[in-house]
Amino acid sequence: MFQLSFQDPQIEVVFNGNRHPELLTALAAAGFRPVVADAPIEFRTSVPILIDLASVSPAQLDQLGFSAAGELNRPVILFGALSHPIPPNSQHIHIAGLDQLASLPARLDLRRRSQLRENERQLRRETEQAFGNPLYFEGQAKDTSSPKVLYVGPIGTRFLPLSKGLAARGVQVFAAMTAQTARMHLDAEPFRLLLLDPSRSNSDIEQLVQGRGDLPVFIIGSGAEHGFDGCISLDEDGETAYEFIAQRAKSVPLRTQLPKVRLGATSHDPLTGLYSEAFLKAHLPRQMEACAQYETPLTLLNLRCRDGVLSSDEMLAVSRTIVANLRETDLLSRIDQTSFIAVLRDTPYAGAAQLASRLLQVIAQLEGVNSGLANRIVWRAVERRGSFTPEGLLQSAQSGPYSRSLAA
Repeated sequence: MFQLSFQDPQIEVVFNGNRHPELLTALAAAGFRPVVADAPIEFRTSVPILIDLASVSPAQLDQLGFSAAGELNRPVILFGALSHPIPPNSQHIHIAGLDQLASLPARLDLRRRSQLRENERQLRRETEQAFGNPLYFEGQAKDTSSPKVLYVGPIGTRFLPLSKGLAARGVQVFAAMTAQTARMHLDAEPFRLLLLDPSRSNSDIEQLVQGRGDLPVFIIGSGAEHGFDGCISLDEDGETAYEFIAQRAKSVPLRTQLPKVRLGATSHDPLTGLYSEAFLKAHLPRQMEACAQYETPLTLLNLRCRDGVLSSDEMLAVSRTIVANLRETDLLSRIDQTSFIAVLRDTPYAGAAQLASRLLQVIAQLEGVNSGLANRIVWRAVERRGSFTPEGLLQSAQSGPYSRSLAA
């Protein structure tokens, strides 16, 4: 029936009764390869599992071993009506009906990235403690203000119910009719979520999302939007949409609360403020172990000056350019006067090659530095394989052929 279904991501389904043909067909239409889960359920895997609440009793869930999910990382989707609300800090995903299954891929991806960010923060805290460096937080006081969401679009029949529905759930909504006003808001306030009206021009959207880091961005509408965290329809079931937005906003941590280290610590390079080579060597084993646990790729990207050392100004210009194009889960280290190594979590080789190409293009356009700087930088990317040790992966990233041209 589905000739290429073996290429789709697998999802296990727990159900009883006669609902399965309709449910499995809807999951296949959403891009999954549904299979029936066997008992007992194995929760030490990254394969999502969907529980049909209407046909599975709590006693049956206990028999399946569902209570073992606890602290584990397997994505759990609860399908159907809930007898009790899901706690805001829960990682479970609730799908009320078949019409909402189309949003499941985007919601799973958002959950996965959120878990990876939190895992990377925890790993860095552990590595910093091993270095003996004191941690501090930007803004020692706990953030007690209401989560803030920025809406970019026309102020009309769509925005007013949205603002009222989110306010009732403890979320503040700011509105911007133009991209310029939206950028001013983003510079002034710590937002948890960005909502974009599809009527915005492509250039406006590109300017808004450029450099946004890991701030979740949703398009308001029913169609799929490539490159964003998903779509939210406000026309069919507004209350469900408002609840989803509110829970997302409350679950996204503020970047200003991320742990930092005092500059000058042995874990950081004194010139650029980047992580040092010593920190990279201590941290990489933790990252590789986590990637094996989450079953996600990891790639090292080495950018090196091929004709000698970089001056201090060139070093700072290149380091700032790289940092501006990395995600929160990526770790950048300065190795010496000639090279940087970025550890890219959840990124295969092809993604690292595309990043290298983009970085060289941006460096070529830098002002105030040698116009030929980009032509002096070469790159090499190595993806983690099962046979690699941390030392072997790092050595491979620093040896072998480098590319001097932009990636295709």
